[in-house]
Amino acid sequence: MFSYLAVDSLLHRERLTSILCPFAPGDNYNFDKFIYNPEQDNYTCPEQQTLKTNGNWYVKSKERYLYHVKHYKTTACSTCPALASCTKNKKGRLIERSEYQPYIEQNKKNIQADTLTYKKRQAIIEHTYGIIKRQWGFYFISTKKGIKHASADVGFMFTAFNLRRLMNIIDKNC
Repeated sequence: MFSYLAVDSLLHRERLTSILCPFAPGDNYNFDKFIYNPEQDNYTCPEQQTLKTNGNWYVKSKERYLYHVKHYKTTACSTCPALASCTKNKKGRLIERSEYQPYIEQNKKNIQADTLTYKKRQAIIEHTYGIIKRQWGFYFISTKKGIKHASADVGFMFTAFNLRRLMNIIDKNC
């Protein structure tokens, strides 16, 4: 269960933090066309320009999450002939790389390798987690220390969900 919660949290953060604008005006300049080089900690754009970071981590927040990102940019954008196809930002392309990006990329590979299993999981359990997290507001457990104590709280959430579901089923049959 812990691993599922961690992956689900990462997937939610992926939607929030991958980059500022994943889709460029031209399809050839979308984020997935930029190549990340982990050894040098930079990106190479489709025009073979290098987007570098200053090394600083910036704190961002979205909904209930705080996370860190690095900014990647280049001065070459100002003279690039593809600027209008790459970004609407007059200062040039800016990419944000989340601290969770390696896990997000690994998760994408796992999903692509076994799409059938992930589709089954979506049909069976995603709805339950969605209700507990987004309708009931249980995004994370911050009051407990340790997995055993947190697991007890999660157990109560699932028990409450099952009781609510049971009551809805009984009420429909009366």
